Amino acid sequence: MARIVGLGGVFYKTSDPKARTEWYQKHLGLRPGDGYNGVEMRWRRPDKPDHQEMSLVSFFDRDTKYLGDAGQPFMLNFVVEDIEGMVEKLRGEGLEVEDIVDEGYGKFTWVTDPDGVKIEMWEPAGPMPDLPED
Repeated sequence: MARIVGLGGVFYKTSDPKARTEWYQKHLGLRPGDGYNGVEMRWRRPDKPDHQEMSLVSFFDRDTKYLGDAGQPFMLNFVVEDIEGMVEKLRGEGLEVEDIVDEGYGKFTWVTDPDGVKIEMWEPAGPMPDLPED
């Protein structure tokens, strides 16, 4: 069934992505991201308690085009089930949805809301590996 099942992350522009990562780690106790500027949290879905998920806050340079229009300071990322069904549903509702991209660790697509906020949808390739407890 095509549906959103969680918040994958919030991505936003900053003048110093590395410093912002360090701030979130130091003051909020969040784990640094693996291979990107940002922090991550792991969680479990109530309907799949043995399936670990990941949400992140990721920081991008102010001049990035990845987050959409230069005037938009952030992008939302949602975890979805059945990304193909989600694209079909949204296109059937008349929305412009980008083609699905398979990055190996998951499939992605993008749509923009009426306010110009870019929304990334991500269907992970599988469950996230458990992190050791601190």
